[in-house]
Amino acid sequence: MRVLLIGGRGFIGAQTRAALDRVGGVETTIAGRRAVPGRFVRIDLNDPSTFSVFNDFDVIINCSDSLTAPSDGAIRHCLNVGNTFIETAAEPGVIERALCEHRADQAKSAGAVLLGMGLFPGVSNLLARSAWEACEGADTIEVGVRLPPLTGAGAGICRLMTDALNHPAVRYEKGRRIEEPAIGPGATLPLHGRHRTCARVGLSEAIMLHYSLGASTTSTHTAVAPAIFQPVVTPVGRLLPRHRGARRVVLGSARVGMTFMRAVLLRWAPEAIALCARASISGDDSATVVRAMRVNHGAIATGAAIAAVVAQRESLSCRCGLVLPDEIFTLEQIMETMRSLNLPGLTIEIEE
Repeated sequence: MRVLLIGGRGFIGAQTRAALDRVGGVETTIAGRRAVPGRFVRIDLNDPSTFSVFNDFDVIINCSDSLTAPSDGAIRHCLNVGNTFIETAAEPGVIERALCEHRADQAKSAGAVLLGMGLFPGVSNLLARSAWEACEGADTIEVGVRLPPLTGAGAGICRLMTDALNHPAVRYEKGRRIEEPAIGPGATLPLHGRHRTCARVGLSEAIMLHYSLGASTTSTHTAVAPAIFQPVVTPVGRLLPRHRGARRVVLGSARVGMTFMRAVLLRWAPEAIALCARASISGDDSATVVRAMRVNHGAIATGAAIAAVVAQRESLSCRCGLVLPDEIFTLEQIMETMRSLNLPGLTIEIEE
């Protein structure tokens, strides 16, 4: 199987390549905006004339920065000509634009696009599906993520985190799409062995699970580790300048500082991440099902999740159109495959 990995030299891309090396029968080629003969293929997601190279590969995986090079054109191209494309973006704008443009025309698609596959979104969606199916009659799904800010990350992740503060958070309430400030008071969710007060944020799962599960009410929440930092998270949105120019300066400065800290100073510090999903029935406090898990290294786990999908490619290859992770994979299926890769330094724990 020939796999084209766009952004394979980046923070998540490198971990994905390492995981793909452990999938039997996979030959991986790295792609980026600059070609290096014999090493890298040129793909510029802002230049559709470079997309013809997709036809030389069985699967295309996009691990590039979705803010500097949105994949809208590549998704459209792959659906039209019959390529298989795995989009790992966590940026809600990319996710929602793709769903709005392509979801209604599934029958016209020649190719298959798996949208939002990684740890979160991706495995988090599978966790939500597991909770949802165990809670008969559920209409509400909440997803929580606990992560430490003082750990390694790529420049694209740092850009994504600061950019999110400049856009409203999207969730669904009784079937109605709602836009709210980027950060607000959130739910109390079981994360890493105890109930934690979270901040409500706009993660992609709030959009994706409305489509895949048909959930009428969705929301996403984050908690930070250590918990001493949590009280300062929720007020961040209110403290930002209202003037657009001043806000841009503040967020730009924050991005530069965060990138230097996380992508340079702390680049190799592992990021332990806890995930949970809670399915419930509105008005019935007794009808609640929770699924939770944690990994000791978020970047390695993300690469493993993407590689697990490639290993299970037959489940994707029989589909056409735009699909979401929990529509074709189960939590048990992906967890088993991730563990079978035996990636050094990765521990996965499903919490009971």
